[in-house]
Amino acid sequence: VSSYDLPLEAFRLSRGLSRDSGSDAALAEALEALKPQVHKLRQHFWDHSYTGSVDLDYSGPLADAYLLAYVPGYIQQSLMAYQEAGLDSASVTTVGFFCCGPCPEAVGLVKHLGQQQHPGNLRFHFFDVNHEGWRITREALLEVGCTRRWSGQLELETPLSLDLSEPQAVAEHASVISALDLAVFQNFDNEMGEAQNVMRSNIERVAALLPASSTLVLSDLHYAADRSEANHQVLKERLAPFGEVHAWKSPGSKGVRVLWPKGLVRSHLLVGETAEIPLGKPRLVPRTGHDASFLVVKRPEDAQGVRDQVISPQLLSSAPALPVRLR
Repeated sequence: VSSYDLPLEAFRLSRGLSRDSGSDAALAEALEALKPQVHKLRQHFWDHSYTGSVDLDYSGPLADAYLLAYVPGYIQQSLMAYQEAGLDSASVTTVGFFCCGPCPEAVGLVKHLGQQQHPGNLRFHFFDVNHEGWRITREALLEVGCTRRWSGQLELETPLSLDLSEPQAVAEHASVISALDLAVFQNFDNEMGEAQNVMRSNIERVAALLPASSTLVLSDLHYAADRSEANHQVLKERLAPFGEVHAWKSPGSKGVRVLWPKGLVRSHLLVGETAEIPLGKPRLVPRTGHDASFLVVKRPEDAQGVRDQVISPQLLSSAPALPVRLR
């Protein structure tokens, strides 16, 4: 099974393309039309990820391009995080996905927990600042990657608006966060920019609200090793008071591995080769791997949520936070 199968099925569903004998031509045409959007994503990430200044309007065709060009690897990234964290269906019922975008983390969790003997009931909460832009793409991915693949009861709650760059954003959702068994942040580090101090403090607030025996999972890209390592080191120190902290990196070079796409994705969208891309040519080479950093916090059994506790103001940046469109 290719890592691209689920994203492609989600794309087909979102575009209303059936699986009848004549649909492949329409699907191929739709994939061809996404080439400029994939190139735009590749170029923007190349130019801005190292400085943490990624800022894109994810919606429509650009969201579709992200689904097909990036989500396969990010599902695998989340799987690596859950496996190392030792998550099991007995301890995970209510989950919050933060800065979730199209939410490959949810697909990875369903796949991870579904491999166990007794899948239970799940409830997913989604936190993001751009729900409307991602809505069609996310709903299709959750349908094919979660709803159709979970044998127990699965509740997908109404998405909640949360801008991690706003100092008081987390407090608005304290009642939901304080009931989570698992909180997940994935791939937010390349968009932190000037709001990084506020965003770190908000992650700390989430950790403080989580109940006893819950788990906080963070996994980031590290295009720029110094910046990512520094970010994780700061978070590791800040989150230490809330439980046992475990940090690690993907193994070797590009340790989050994804096989090359096959079929229509390869022949009509990600058509590039691994050779050097000449200046001005479309960046359509499939991603076969990327590097990631991981950090897991396990809340102790006797931990108390601190819904009413105010975290020290000095943890916040005095500089005004810029709006951040996560993902």
